This record gives sequence, C-alpha cells and structure tokens, in this order.
Amino acid sequence: MAGRRRIGEMLIEAGVLDEASLERALVIQKETARKLGDILMQEGLIEENVLLDFLRNQLHVDVISSDDLKIADEIWEKVSEEVVKKYNVLPLKIENGELTVAMSDPLNLVAIDDLRFATSCYHVKVFLAAESTIKNILHDRFDSHGLIYDIIDHGKLFQKALDTIDKNEIPDIPVVKVEEETISSHVIELESHTPPIISLVNYIFVEALQRNSSDIHIEPYQTYFRIRLRIDGMLHTILTPPHRLHVYIVSRIKIMSEMDISK
Repeated sequence: MAGRRRIGEMLIEAGVLDEASLERALVIQKETARKLGDILMQEGLIEENVLLDFLRNQLHVDVISSDDLKIADEIWEKVSEEVVKKYNVLPLKIENGELTVAMSDPLNLVAIDDLRFATSCYHVKVFLAAESTIKNILHDRFDSHGLIYDIIDHGKLFQKALDTIDKNEIPDIPVVKVEEETISSHVIELESHTPPIISLVNYIFVEALQRNSSDIHIEPYQTYFRIRLRIDGMLHTILTPPHRLHVYIVSRIKIMSEMDISK
C-alpha cells in the first residue's frame, strides 16, 4: 500500500522515529512483507500506544480500547473466520444497517469492501485497535475454544499435546465419570492424573509463557468458569471450559505444587 512510506515519513517529521530506524524497519519489511507498524514495535523502535496515538491524529480515526471490544454473537453468522483473520479485523456490531469494526489497518479499503459484501452493510464505522489486541481476541475465539473441546474429545490436537509430554509422567489411569455433586478426594485425584486434564493444564501454562503473561486467573461461576491471563496489565480470556472441569484443573495444579487437594 502506497501509504506505508508516507506513514514512516510522517513519524520522522513528528519526531517519533529517526531515519536510521525507519530504514532498518523498511529493510525488514522488504524481506518479510510484514506490516511496518508491527515491525517497528517488534524491534522496539516505537511503543504500541505511541503508534496508535500518532495514527489516530494523522488518520482521524478513533481508537477503541480492549475493554470496549465487545462482539455481538450474531455477528459471527455473517463474517467468516477466514475474512477476519485475513484482515486482522474485529466486526463488533450491526446497528441500523451500520457495521462497526475494529481494525489495526483502517486504510485497508479492500478489507472494508469485503466486510460490506459479507454483511450487506453499506455504512462501515471503523475504529483503530492495536494489532496484538485483535490477534489475541481472534486467537481466543477461534483457536483456544476449539482446542479445549478437541482435548476433551481426544482429537488430533489432544494427541499432539500428549506428544509434548514425558510419557513416563502419565499414569495409566482411566477417566472416572462421577454424577454426584459431592466428589471424593480419591476420585478427584484420579481425574487430575488423566491425560486430558494434564494436557489442558499444560496448555494453559504454555499459553501463559508464550504470551509473556504475569499471572493466570482461574475464575469459577455458577455454570462455567474462565481462565484469564494478565498481559501488560490487561486480563485476556483464553478459555471458558465446562464447569465440571474446574475441580480437576485446580486439583491438577495443586498436585503439581505438592499441595493438599482436599483443602
């Protein structure tokens, strides 16, 4: 897109970036075909919030915070996973024939046209959002939620997860199904040693490490529980597993920590 160089030059004019840093980023962009802004942030040449503020002022596009990125469920019936991942865009809502979206690249007119076609909405209201924030939300929506059920159902990803674990640490204990609300400590311990629970807990820790999160929050509710990671001070939901798995996941973590699972 022709605006790439122009944005780089505007960053220099604004005193946000120096010429040497821009040239370095453009060389990487030529070799990798990645977005200029993404390269500048990944290389530590500019802070994400600084870039967003600059783009907001230059492009006259409002910035939307991660707290306001609430997506109506019915929107996913109109916009495919392929489209949102291709353009790194979050369709937020349709109201009075107007589509509201969050984009990391509000100048991408092709993406806006594709969204118009998919939703039959001529009017599109665009907000600017951090690229990493959008990617995290899309990952939570399409990747993590699919993985948990695959693990529970012993699917391909379940087997792949097992392949990363030392087989000697997995006792050959069958899954025990319990219908009663009161579950004995013995049954909990058995379930906590089963491959699906081991794989799921390992997945949680791997995600936390890969995303450089500072803490993991396991939050139970009446019918479900959610697992959130704190990343750069913000909490991001990575999984909302069935409520019945809560006691086993917590117990698995207690076992790994050499704690008493009965307490």
